[in-house]
Amino acid sequence: ATLIPTETYSYLLYDYGILMWITAGYIYISLIIDIFVLIRFAISQRRRIYRFQTVFITFSFFLPYIVSIISSLGIIIFNLRDLNPFLFGISNALMFFGLFFFHIFDITPIARALILEQMVEGVCIFDVQRRLVDMNISMEKILSTHGSKEIGTTDQLIFSDWPEMLHFLQDEIEHDEIQFDGKKENNERRFFDVRKIRIHDKYKNKAEYSGLFLVFQDITEKRQTQQIIQKARDKYERKFHEKKEELQKINDQLRHAQKMENLGRLAGGIAHDFNNILTSIIGNVELALFNCEESDPNYEYFKDIQDASQTAARLTAQLLTFSRKKIIESKVFNPNSLIEKQSQMLIRLIGENIKLELNLAKDIGFLEADPSIIEQTILNLVVNARDAMPNGGNLKIQTQNLIIDEIFCETHIDAKPGEYISLSVSDNGTGIPIGIQKHIFEPFFTTKDVNQGTGLGLAVVYGAVKQSKGFIDFYSEINKGTIFKIYFPRINSEEEPYKFQNQSDKPQLIKGSEKILYVEDNDSVRKTIEKSLIKLGYNVISCANGKIALQEFKNLQGRIDLLISDVIMPEMGGEELVGKIKEINPKIKIIYMSGYTDDFITTQEIINSNCHFLSKPFTLKSIGEKIRTVLDEKEEKEEN
Repeated sequence: ATLIPTETYSYLLYDYGILMWITAGYIYISLIIDIFVLIRFAISQRRRIYRFQTVFITFSFFLPYIVSIISSLGIIIFNLRDLNPFLFGISNALMFFGLFFFHIFDITPIARALILEQMVEGVCIFDVQRRLVDMNISMEKILSTHGSKEIGTTDQLIFSDWPEMLHFLQDEIEHDEIQFDGKKENNERRFFDVRKIRIHDKYKNKAEYSGLFLVFQDITEKRQTQQIIQKARDKYERKFHEKKEELQKINDQLRHAQKMENLGRLAGGIAHDFNNILTSIIGNVELALFNCEESDPNYEYFKDIQDASQTAARLTAQLLTFSRKKIIESKVFNPNSLIEKQSQMLIRLIGENIKLELNLAKDIGFLEADPSIIEQTILNLVVNARDAMPNGGNLKIQTQNLIIDEIFCETHIDAKPGEYISLSVSDNGTGIPIGIQKHIFEPFFTTKDVNQGTGLGLAVVYGAVKQSKGFIDFYSEINKGTIFKIYFPRINSEEEPYKFQNQSDKPQLIKGSEKILYVEDNDSVRKTIEKSLIKLGYNVISCANGKIALQEFKNLQGRIDLLISDVIMPEMGGEELVGKIKEINPKIKIIYMSGYTDDFITTQEIINSNCHFLSKPFTLKSIGEKIRTVLDEKEEKEEN
């Protein structure tokens, strides 16, 4: 019998049984759920990758109705009484297969779609034939295209302007950083970190893959930040190295200053001993010359001894200047006046093939120093410049006012902020090689041939400048020349500056007849000076120390015209002796004598107190002039 749909339910129930109706009810409920899910899924999903799922399940749902329509048209498919139960069963099986195989009821596909859409990274999916299956919105922006237009397009067309990407897709590596000239944001160059993930089908061979999953992370800002950080790091590293070099330079200057200080102590000690020896030699040879006629066979020998001793005296004077232990007599003066006074002598010194140019600032200030030391400094620099120009050249001496700031002081360890006078000596000679520049201020260091220099010239300059509270700097280039710049503190003084006088002809010995009390602890020096004073006509009483001299003064009841005393002596020093004698006779005139002593500060304080001072070694002429000056000055004050 055939099933007539219009028959009553009781007949159908009788004919097929209750099991058929349970199955039919289950199927219709499932179909209603399927319809709801399909409609919602079709509306919410726009990707083509999900359309196959939708079509498959929709076909499964409508399969019984399609067959029923075919049967109603009189087309017999199978020789069955009624195909509907069979078709509904097949339809149900297909739908459940599709629902569970494609995870329609699962939240995963929807969640995956939402994640892809909201990802900042660009994502695209290719099948095994390298055809585009899907891409998210971020990838569309990277490629400046619309995803729906590119679906099914091969990677060769999508990345035709990106050869690095095509090579990356063919390579076995799964991660790379690729530079891409993107069309995003005004065609600016973009950088992407690209990851390639192979999609494997869990139902197929694990060795095979069914597609590629590509993730594009835009790292342009990251790269730009790294470049900014790198530039900043390079900048700070460069500044660090610059500061390190400056610090190294300052450390070198400090070590050099300490080295020079130690050498100065050694040189000062040597000079002190030599001064006493030379005082005896010079004094005795002068006495011998005065008692010897030029026709005497021994006259030339004495003259040679005198010349040699004078040379040795100049050498010890330079050692004292270098060691900054030379007794100085500071004056406030105009450096231009000193240079102008010295210029004629300098012209004769450098020769005709070197042109001397003076560029002296008209508004130059005053400096306070010992003029003889500054003269020696200029002389040594000029001699150095002359020797650097054997074939002639230009030598310039320049003065100017300067203000030194903190920035300048950072690279000059001896400098302090303030007003300065700059005195520079420059030449266009051979220059100083870089390798020896750090040694030029060291004593006895010289590049000249034997017998052409002592190596003390620049060492003396260094010591003289330091002793005058200044500092020195220089710059030199091979075959271009050298410039030495000396900086002295500028003095704002209202007192009348020291006036320089031109050198006069050598006068005759100046004699006298006054009574002199002479005190010296060195036997050789005392005997020599005593004979010299007697030669000058004075009545001399010599003593070996201060105690003996004080007793002699008391014995003579103060009838002494002049006291000449060494500064440092055993038993009683010169300063203490003078104090006690002045208690007896406050008007007595005094001359201190000394070379460099261990008590240098005491000696310098004596000089700064406006007392008269005579530095060893000295000549018969110089001691005669000094004594006469002091005694005459006393008489002038008494007359006034």
